[in-house]
Amino acid sequence: MSETGSARRYRFGVFEADASTGELRRQGIRVKLNAQPFQVLLMLLDRPGEILNRDEISRALWSDGTFVDYDHGVNSAINRIREALGDTAGAPRYVETLARRGYRFVAPVERIRTELETVTAAIESDSPLDGSDSKFGSGILASPEAL
Repeated sequence: MSETGSARRYRFGVFEADASTGELRRQGIRVKLNAQPFQVLLMLLDRPGEILNRDEISRALWSDGTFVDYDHGVNSAINRIREALGDTAGAPRYVETLARRGYRFVAPVERIRTELETVTAAIESDSPLDGSDSKFGSGILASPEAL
């Protein structure tokens, strides 16, 4: 399953971001974040610790031939992300600004696997889902306890 085809979910600090629903949650409670800032947040979460330059963000948000103030649009998206996360440019916990270079997500990010990804990974690695050492367990049928 490709990364882009799967439902991406991330956990960082007290937040979770779910690409399939377009939702950002803080301790399970939905935090309002519009589509474009959420898209930028996902770009940052896809590449934590790496610099994401303003041109990359602009190309992802607006197609060629779109006439907008790119600088203002990117600044606005980053400010909305910071506002939603309770972050600041002066003392960043999540989004760091690198002058004239771009932005970087600085907090640890955990990619949350979906159930389908977990099953797919187990099948691809030929490891059993129950964590046992045997490829097929102790028999063909499951034990009464497992049922």
